[in-house]
Amino acid sequence: MLTAANGAYSALPTVVHASTGEYRLAKTLGVGADSSIRLATHMSTGALCAIKIVGKASRRPDQLARTRFEGNLGMRLRHPNIMQVIEMLETPQSIMLIMPYAPYGDLLDYVNRRGPLSEREAAMIIAQVIRALEHAHAQNIIHHDVKLENLLRMEPGPQGEERVVLADWGFANECTAGHTRAQMCASLHYASPEVVHGTGYSGPEVDVWGMGVCLYALLFGVLPFEGEDDNRLRQRIYTADFHIPTTRPLSRSCADLISHILTPDRLARPSLKGIMQHPWFSEASSPRRNVYGAEMSLEPPHLVKVPPIVIPPRLSFAPASPAGEPSTPRAARPPQTTVPRGYPDLLQVVASQSDFISNLESRLHELEKRSVLYEVHIKQLEVQVHGLSERGTQRVFGY
Repeated sequence: MLTAANGAYSALPTVVHASTGEYRLAKTLGVGADSSIRLATHMSTGALCAIKIVGKASRRPDQLARTRFEGNLGMRLRHPNIMQVIEMLETPQSIMLIMPYAPYGDLLDYVNRRGPLSEREAAMIIAQVIRALEHAHAQNIIHHDVKLENLLRMEPGPQGEERVVLADWGFANECTAGHTRAQMCASLHYASPEVVHGTGYSGPEVDVWGMGVCLYALLFGVLPFEGEDDNRLRQRIYTADFHIPTTRPLSRSCADLISHILTPDRLARPSLKGIMQHPWFSEASSPRRNVYGAEMSLEPPHLVKVPPIVIPPRLSFAPASPAGEPSTPRAARPPQTTVPRGYPDLLQVVASQSDFISNLESRLHELEKRSVLYEVHIKQLEVQVHGLSERGTQRVFGY
């Protein structure tokens, strides 16, 4: 089971006044040490959004400056796979970032509920992460905290495809060609060897490593690096001490890509463009793959010809005759015909079963989406009922 860190809760307002309108706050979606993310409803349109509220009282000036930098980045980096910031507000008590609501949660919860994903679904997700990072790197921005908790599942695209956005740019930083950094990211399990060891790095290779850890976690449901304590965990990360589990089928190209990404030598690590050009992406998107992502073909390329099986005739004899009479054997059954081994038929059966399982998985996925949509509608109704009850109270007591 994959886990995430929790934080403390801080008191927050109930209504936010912004230039885009008023937002009524509802339930808490997530909490941090001195911040909280609240579900909110635009009071004019009824649209749902998420508001990240950072308290000023417990933050240093440099930390508040980083929150402002995060808000400016969210409004600057416009990309379908990057979480947008609609508006940034600042009051004497807090800084608020208004963002679209992700109704399907993050990939950490998704993997914990569904279990390991197929190679095809993992490839679709990682391709979107790569596009988001390419857009940011092109503007000299490094995310520094690529992990499953920061990959949110949004409303499906126009063709019904899965859409993932990279969120939480609080540890992002600008990088300059020829300059190295030694900044520590937030999550040790996703940190690269050069970050753990404190050596210099240029920036993009750190995001590539974090994305490789995400790919591993999507496919196996566990993180590649674990340790009894932080020191042991750092040692395993620094030496890239991990293994590919044998608990599920995995294509050779996928194992090869993971090994190339999670290499301790940052200069030998592939670029985002090199990862997209790896054969695994074209193989994983092929329709002729089973539900586990392993290669499947109705005509095996190395089919060995086996001689046919000949079933010998079964002979049965009558009981022994009385003494003095010769025993007469019963007529033997005619020899059986040759029975060839049915490799094509067997493979067709396996393929049909794989298609049946794939259809069941897709139906289950659709049912999960519908259940989340129902939850969203219920939340909207709860917010509306809450607003109506407050208005009724104001009318009764005259305030």
